[in-house]
Amino acid sequence: MTEQPFTMPEFPNSDPQFPPIPDIPPVQEIPGTPQDQPVPEIPRIPDDAQNPPPAAPPERPERTVTVCPVPHTMDDFSPDTIRILSLPHISQFEAESCRHKKEKPWYRRLIFLNIFLIIMTVTLVISGYDEYQKQMTDFTAEVIADYLAQSAESEDTDAEDSEDEDTADDTQEDDEKEEPDYEEFAEKIPLGYKMLGYGIALMLIGYLSLYYLNADVRSKSVKVTERNFPEVHALIHSFSDRLGMKAPEAYIVSENGILNAFSAFLFKRQYIQINSEVFEVAYREHRDMNALAFIIAHEVSHIYFGHSTLHYNAWIWFSQQLPLVSQIASRTREYSCDRLAQRLTNYDGIGSMLMLVMDRHLYYMVDVQDYLDHAAQEGGFFLWLVNLFSTHPVMTKRIRALADWNGSGELY
Repeated sequence: MTEQPFTMPEFPNSDPQFPPIPDIPPVQEIPGTPQDQPVPEIPRIPDDAQNPPPAAPPERPERTVTVCPVPHTMDDFSPDTIRILSLPHISQFEAESCRHKKEKPWYRRLIFLNIFLIIMTVTLVISGYDEYQKQMTDFTAEVIADYLAQSAESEDTDAEDSEDEDTADDTQEDDEKEEPDYEEFAEKIPLGYKMLGYGIALMLIGYLSLYYLNADVRSKSVKVTERNFPEVHALIHSFSDRLGMKAPEAYIVSENGILNAFSAFLFKRQYIQINSEVFEVAYREHRDMNALAFIIAHEVSHIYFGHSTLHYNAWIWFSQQLPLVSQIASRTREYSCDRLAQRLTNYDGIGSMLMLVMDRHLYYMVDVQDYLDHAAQEGGFFLWLVNLFSTHPVMTKRIRALADWNGSGELY
């Protein structure tokens, strides 16, 4: 059989599926093409224009306080501040006379309780040593045996799983063994060892929490310096110099409306936190520097008396966790600091306490004498009970003690 050459079939132009291809006109040369004209030179942009220097940032406008300007020199201090700064030095005898008459006795009671708790814990640990050692040996052997049994079971289970799933499930249910009872072991731990563990944990957590609290305060506060609230800075240094002590650091913190201030300690230093809401009494509507100065003097007094120091609290580290006795001792310390703050400011401090009762906006409207008459009539078992379990004296007793200017306030 002979091969015939392949020829492309001709398609008729009349087929509507294949319309005829139109003729393309030839390309004509256009006069004035770039080949006939010279290429114009592109003007070169200077380097300075291509990379202009960065524009200078706009000047920051100076901040101004429209409510009450913060003083920056002593000439700008309020008359109350100048009066307080001019007060004389306080002798150690005069400062010690401000202590509540029951403060030192109650502090000695707390020291005795603290030593008693430590001795009792050590005695229980020594008496239960043999029992605890035997229990620990038995429990350790039980844990090791259980671990080895579980390891052997896991190897057997893996081998059986490769052969048959059902057989492995049955074997796993049959080979389950009783695990050590950790709860039962914890219940059998002698009381002395439990108290020892709780005591060590309390010391470590309590001590480390002091540094955590200090870091938290520093992270969200404004430190009082010669440029930030210099009037308050001058008051703190004045109080410290008159008491013969080193001036503590102070921080201003916003606490969402809470009126409070406190002093705290680290290993070798102390500091004061003052909530910004307290500052408003001195720098806003009332401009009452006396009320703010009394609160600051109260916290400085805590540091002077040693309440906010490590060596003072180390002797009562455990006993101050006991209910009732720790609250009574705390109330004596508050009375002592109130009395010393009166000497430091020559101000009764009633306005500062009323601010804590009525808020910083309304306390100025309270009739002090009417409040004192009303406070003298307050009493009863439940008011006594509230005061008994409070770390601070109830306000009716506390303000009455401030109004007396001398003596020790009521503890019960």
